[in-house]
This record gives sequence, structure tokens and C-alpha cells, in this order.
Amino acid sequence: IEKAAGNGARIARLAADHFTILIGDGSTTDQISALAERLLTAVHQPFQLSVGEVRVSGSIGIVLLQHDAKDVDEAHRNAGLAVRKAKRKGDRAVFFSSELHDEFQNHIRMERMLRLAIADREIEIHFQPQFDPSNNKLAGVEALARWTHPAEGPIPPSLFIPIAEAGGQIVDLGTLVLDLACEQAAKWRAAKFDFKHISVNVSPIQLWQPNFVAVVEETLKRHDLSGQEVCIEITEGVFVDQSEKRIETVLAAIRKLGVLLSLDDFGSGYSSLGYLNRLPFDQLKVDRSFVSDIDTDLRRQKVLRGILELGRGLGFNIVVEGAETSEEVAVIRDIGCDAIQGFFFSRPAPALLIPEVVKKISRSHPAAEARSA
Repeated sequence: IEKAAGNGARIARLAADHFTILIGDGSTTDQISALAERLLTAVHQPFQLSVGEVRVSGSIGIVLLQHDAKDVDEAHRNAGLAVRKAKRKGDRAVFFSSELHDEFQNHIRMERMLRLAIADREIEIHFQPQFDPSNNKLAGVEALARWTHPAEGPIPPSLFIPIAEAGGQIVDLGTLVLDLACEQAAKWRAAKFDFKHISVNVSPIQLWQPNFVAVVEETLKRHDLSGQEVCIEITEGVFVDQSEKRIETVLAAIRKLGVLLSLDDFGSGYSSLGYLNRLPFDQLKVDRSFVSDIDTDLRRQKVLRGILELGRGLGFNIVVEGAETSEEVAVIRDIGCDAIQGFFFSRPAPALLIPEVVKKISRSHPAAEARSA
């Protein structure tokens, strides 16, 4: 690093993996960019330890002191904002700009608004049904959080979920969503609507809370639900940085409540055959990436067939998500799976509309049309 930075640079370590490099005035932005690229190249060089080759990554935030800061504290803060942006882009160097400051202030504002929305139970739940492709009958519904701010209007999950994760509110948000989903399940059961089960997404942060299993059990009791009426969906990210014993213990405790377990976005991350063989999943949800354009992509058809054979061999129900066209649905139906979820059948909708959506889809199946005729 010292060699790449040059003799005139001053290098200081601020924290465990945070360093500051000061260079003199007079350099152009092109020269600074070139220096940043040399530094990143140097950081990315592998080095040898007794356990083997090690590689590290790095991100750089650049502040032009004469333009971007009035004092040391502001320089440090603005460099931090640039580094955050660089990390999101991945192993990059980013110059500070006023837009980054505005973006950060907006993030803080949204975080504050979300905290109040969770506390006031302003979060709503929409539901997306899953259908058995053999008869278009309902196979289950997935609960999805929605947020409409009184002044800002609808705020998409792609915006507020990452904010909740970054700000430490994802646990409270997840607990609220679970409660709202179970509350609706109880209402549907009282109305004699057979929803099969409600799937609820759980983040890794929420899953590893010491009281998570107790929270699920308490919520089921509060709404007088059986475990089979709820399905906990987790992504492959739960396997990261966790021991196999801890994963097995927590999932076994959830299954002991009778709650179904689904592995969401299967094939997009960290799954291994060993995990699938040992962990008590009931369902695999095939990621949308395997479904897009499957009607014209023979390789994806072969991959999906392989996933279905694997899942069935291990005793799992298979849900294919993300089907958006009639052509995709036709291919998936021919290949065979237990349920399809996607915009082709229904976008997420408020609970009040779901029974009518289900009735309409069930009547659209050729077998149903033949019976009605």
C-alpha cells in the first residue's frame, strides 16, 4: 500500500479495517482516480498464510478537502459516506458528492418514519396466492409487508426492507408481520375460507434472535392457530456464518411447534445437498431466475426438472415462484410441481380480495370449465 500510495502520502489506521491516506494538493481528479485504482489493485493481491492463499476486498471513499469539507470531522464523515456508496457498488472507489449527503439524510429520515410506522402498526399485509397447477386450486398464500405513509404515499419493500435491516428494525418489523399474518389467518378460518397456510418471510437477523421460537409460539397461541396453518420462509442466507448444530437446533424447535418450513429463493445462494438432507424443510421455493423465459430456454427447463427431481426425492413440496406469462406457466405445469406463485395468477392483494381472486383462478382451469358446462 505504501508503495502504491507514493512517498509523499501519509497513511494512518483509524480502526480495524479502516485506513486514511492523505496526499498533497495539486493532484487532478484523474490522477486521484488512478491512485485509487493502484491502491485497489494492491489490496486485491493474494497473499500466503500457513492455511493457504488469502484474498481481501476493499472500497475507497475520496474527499477533496478544499471542496468537500470545512474541518476534519466533516472530512471524515463525508469520506465515510463515499465509502458506503463504494461498498454498495462493490470494490470500487467513489468521490464524495453533495448527493451522497442528501441520500444519507433521506435514509435517516426514512428510518425514523419506519420506526414510527412499526410502533403505530401502520404496516399492512398483502397476500399473494399459490396455486396447484394440476387443478388451479389454492395451495397457500404468502404474506408480504406493505407500507403506505400518510404524506409520502406507498413506499416499496425494496426501499424500506433494507432500511429496516440496516437500522436494526427488521426484528420488530418481522414480529409485526408475523402477528398481522396470523391475525388474518384467524379471520379467514372464522369465515370458513380455506387458505391452506400463510407463508411469512423471516430474515436471518430475526431468526437468530434468542427468543424467536418463543415469539412464534406465543403468536400462534394468541390467535389460536395450529402450526400447520403457518409456514416460515427463510432464505439460504441463514446458513452463512452459522454452525450446522445451531441451524439444526433452531429449525428443529420451529418444526416442533408444527410450523412448516420453506427454503426460499432456492438455488440463488448457499444451499448444499448436505443441508437439504439433514434440515427439516417441508418446502423448496425455486428462485425466479430459473423461471424467466423458461418456455424458450431448454437449459433452464433441464435445470428445473433436476431441481424438482432432487426436491421430490428428499420429500419436499416444490413451489415455483415468479411465473409471469402463460407460456412460462404451461412449461412449469408440464414439468410438474406442487404450486406456482407469480403475477400470471395474481399480484399481491389485500386480504379482502383474496377469496374472490382464488375463486376466479379456480374457475379458469379447463377441468373446472368442463364441469360447469
